[in-house]
Amino acid sequence: MKSKRHDRATKKGSNVLPFPSALVPPAETRVRPSAEKDASVSREMTVKRMARAETYLIENISNQIPRAHDTNFIDEAWEEFALGWNFEDDPSLSLAYAPLFVPWFLYCWAPHRSRSIDIPKDEAKKSMARVFLENHHSKLDRFTRRYLESALNAHFTFFRVEHAEKGVGVHFYDLVLHRPIFLDMPFVELNVPVGVIFFLRPVEVDGCRSINGVGPTGLRPLCLWKLAEKLEVERRWNIGKVANRQDLLREIYFKLENQHAESGVRHLMNLLLSSHTGYTAEQWTRFLDRPATWLAGKTLRQAARNPRQRRLVSAFFDELDILAENADIRSVLKDTARIRSMLGLNFP
Repeated sequence: MKSKRHDRATKKGSNVLPFPSALVPPAETRVRPSAEKDASVSREMTVKRMARAETYLIENISNQIPRAHDTNFIDEAWEEFALGWNFEDDPSLSLAYAPLFVPWFLYCWAPHRSRSIDIPKDEAKKSMARVFLENHHSKLDRFTRRYLESALNAHFTFFRVEHAEKGVGVHFYDLVLHRPIFLDMPFVELNVPVGVIFFLRPVEVDGCRSINGVGPTGLRPLCLWKLAEKLEVERRWNIGKVANRQDLLREIYFKLENQHAESGVRHLMNLLLSSHTGYTAEQWTRFLDRPATWLAGKTLRQAARNPRQRRLVSAFFDELDILAENADIRSVLKDTARIRSMLGLNFP
């Protein structure tokens, strides 16, 4: 049986960061004062309606489909969801993974292989949310129906934080489909670290996007190397392949949570941090022109000019920025902003 990680706190060498509360909306999303732009108020109201629709759907899908409360049925779902990883034996881990499991259970899982209960043939290959939509289509208000239809077409994938706008939302970059995406989060604070990677699925209604399912931890920026390597195995990703490879993407997420960062990257980072006074301009030049095995022999300077590798280089500096929150090494990393700018790595 594959191992599980009991301690979810960040450790040296760990790939995960504690899940930022900034991404979790409060029970009631605060609406801006009316003095601010009507467009902003309208978007915040839409996001608030999306949150209410999601709460309504979770409660009613579960209540209208009795098997959603069957213990054996849920255990079967956990087994298929976990892909061999031992989450269900630890109650704390089961609770931690609920934001990822519950949307998958309701919107994605088709229980056609269920052994615990008899399911009508016409429902066995459909998710509970789809069965609910077909049975209650005319009873749902228009907004809730559109939210449900959007959620049924949403998929989990990997998103890198580009930057956050306090009180507005977060700019992400889809690392699988290679496209920028903005998620409306009026409640967001500025403590969402740039470069952190989330496994989530966005839902869109009326031009606004919110999160419908997210992994319990954000992956550290250095995970981008491992992720790129694993995604490279499946070439030419498109929306159809993302839909058909949901189990594979979830398995990649579970693996990245439990693996250490690429050793060559860690070695280069340790080399940089070995200085106790910070790098001189000459030392930075030598550092940037040092060939790296994890960049296929290219230097950081060369890789920054390569469209396929520049985000890997940016992830390296994102990791340094997170480390710089530690006052003991902040002085060592004082020039990273200047080096970023010199390499043309100021995203977006």
